[in-house]
Amino acid sequence: MPEPIEALAARLTRGLESEAERARRIHDFVRDDVAFGFTPQLDVATPEQTLAAGVGHTIPKTALFVALLRALGMRAHPHFVTIDRDLLRGVFPNGLHRLLPWEIPHAYAEVEVAGDWWMVDSYALDAPLWRAAMCRLASEGELIGYGAHGYGTCEWDGVGHAFAQLATRDMLVEDHGAQENVEGFLRAAPGVRDVATAWRSLFSLATSRATATSARHINDHLDRLRAGVPSLVTSGLH
Repeated sequence: MPEPIEALAARLTRGLESEAERARRIHDFVRDDVAFGFTPQLDVATPEQTLAAGVGHTIPKTALFVALLRALGMRAHPHFVTIDRDLLRGVFPNGLHRLLPWEIPHAYAEVEVAGDWWMVDSYALDAPLWRAAMCRLASEGELIGYGAHGYGTCEWDGVGHAFAQLATRDMLVEDHGAQENVEGFLRAAPGVRDVATAWRSLFSLATSRATATSARHINDHLDRLRAGVPSLVTSGLH
């Protein structure tokens, strides 16, 4: 059973004096202790489910990041947008990202640190996957793919804006603003429901077993990327 959110946040930040230090520690935990990948719950995974799985994509990782910050008494919320699906080129084997609508749901965190508000999604990819993605993009001469943006970063020191994925404004398709959670996002943006349905269809949601199998297959593919194993995806599969 995962450690309660409040206890985990307190343990992670014990002895850290400034809000920036505490925010950075939470950021690095979410980045690296929760590998970028997928669970059967997809976007609606709770922070507790994400912790238990040790894996999550950007929306569940954002929910966990926000929950941990709030447990410390810091102000934070998820901000929802839709972005260009080409960011996910290479995340799925065999160019399967092309089965998605051209815009996909995305969330980043807005967090107040020492009176200043910052926008952050630099926790999205764990550091090993980030390094692998940067190597792939550099070798291909591409700017986006493998869940990463070549102008982005996976580092954040608690000050300033930091994006691993939404690194340039041309990635943004629609801005749906801050919401309490992903359910609120889908209620507030009915048009995104079709996008979310198509996203879920990629994971064969006929049964929970099929969903888990699909997620595991994609996570295995991401592990191969981290390890530098030749991918089934080539630069020509856009």
